[in-house]
Amino acid sequence: MAFVNEFSWSASKDKVFKICKRKYYYDSYGFSWDNNPNNPREMYKLKKLRSIPLWIGSLVRENIRSILESIQKGKQLSMEESLQKLESDFNSSFKESENKLNEQNAKNYLGLREHEYGLLIDEDDLMERLNLAKNCIKNFYESKLFQEIKKTNPQTWLLREKSHFPHFYFEGTKVYCMYDLAIPGQGSLTVYDWTIGKELEEEDLQLRRTILLFK
Repeated sequence: MAFVNEFSWSASKDKVFKICKRKYYYDSYGFSWDNNPNNPREMYKLKKLRSIPLWIGSLVRENIRSILESIQKGKQLSMEESLQKLESDFNSSFKESENKLNEQNAKNYLGLREHEYGLLIDEDDLMERLNLAKNCIKNFYESKLFQEIKKTNPQTWLLREKSHFPHFYFEGTKVYCMYDLAIPGQGSLTVYDWTIGKELEEEDLQLRRTILLFK
């Protein structure tokens, strides 16, 4: 039996659908191994390619996750340890992409568009982005938000799973709640989502709606 992707909808999917239906198809369904027998491995690899800004953002996200996980385990990573880990992750994943390990396993290895298409990478710009990521980690440690989070019970924290997206049902409709951290309260759920380098646009309502629904 062929696998059929579960239908889902969101503000970002709606935007893509309105701009280009071909792009929507390939982004949501065309890359599936079963649905595209004409070279699904290549399509899956291209689907997983990242731009450098998105890669840097994911490094920050994953390192904040590591900080919170360390607190849950009873030993908080120091800022210095987190910055060292960030730089190590930066170097190792860049090498993955440079060596094109994603050709063998696009799911578990980074593939940057610049390496895939042989585009020039500005080394100075790359270092600036690494410094931006480091500043994000420093700002997180020094933020009032982090101090407030640490006052709550770490064992109640909900960190987004890497393997699946959390969801709930509302009047029979499956609703996905995308977050980096969620903290349950008495009859409430406070949702957090980390982002770098981008202001929320007026039409970008996904995060706002999540906060209004749960806080």
